[in-house]
Amino acid sequence: MMNMERRKIKVQDICEYPTMLGSRCRMLLLKGYNPSTDSEEELLAELLRCKNDADSHEICKNSSHCSAFWIYLQQGLTPFMDKDPIKLDEFNGKFRVAAGKHRVCTALRMGIEEIDADVYQTSGLKHLISSSGEPGTFHFKHSFITGIQKLKRGDYAVLWLNFHNRKPPDGYDSVPIIINSLHNTFGEPVDIISGVSICVRVQQFLCYVVVNVQVTIAPNHANVALWLLRANSSQLRELATVGIWELETLYRKGCWRGHHINTTAVEYPGQVIPIGLSSATKP
Repeated sequence: MMNMERRKIKVQDICEYPTMLGSRCRMLLLKGYNPSTDSEEELLAELLRCKNDADSHEICKNSSHCSAFWIYLQQGLTPFMDKDPIKLDEFNGKFRVAAGKHRVCTALRMGIEEIDADVYQTSGLKHLISSSGEPGTFHFKHSFITGIQKLKRGDYAVLWLNFHNRKPPDGYDSVPIIINSLHNTFGEPVDIISGVSICVRVQQFLCYVVVNVQVTIAPNHANVALWLLRANSSQLRELATVGIWELETLYRKGCWRGHHINTTAVEYPGQVIPIGLSSATKP
């Protein structure tokens, strides 16, 4: 059982803005967002954008759900700690909200300095991990001899798109996908989502296959969780899977958490639907 301690917490040490507010967040609903289906990244961007906005504050103060929180916090009290305490997960001195998301959201919007909370020490699996890298164009090239796994050479793009509540594009089922000859676009760039495209050219010389891959990420790409990594051939020779923790991160943006690092990338997902219909030989 995790250790718990009730104590006062500086609100500025709550490292992530709670986004899982559901349909009771009147402010998001009035702004046209659907907390049940919009991406966590979109909700977070809006909550941060209007954090100090007076009109948004008025919506919260007049909300049947959050108005009481506003009154309690103005008096220096943490609402309903006796019956329904705020619960925070702590990892390396930083906190994330496990329970009491609306109350913490209200405290953040009001600029409250401290709140009471029950604090649990955790392993960090649910905490956000930082963004990394810059948008741009990334090149990869690998080759193989048909049917001989040990003769792979070069490097592979591993692309992971996490859509949270949304349906991902065909062939990108919210798992890290190793881009290979099955994704042949015949040298033409193909958009996967807005601002992210891949271009795959497969050349075959008898049994020898060369695959050139280009992944382009625009600065204004769609606001979803996006992670691009590089795998070398030695990591893929024996298995069609490889652990994310073994790979080089080239670009990462969005609401990724500690538990994502323990995920395995797949070369042959259960339903491979290449974004270009490829007749190339499967490596």
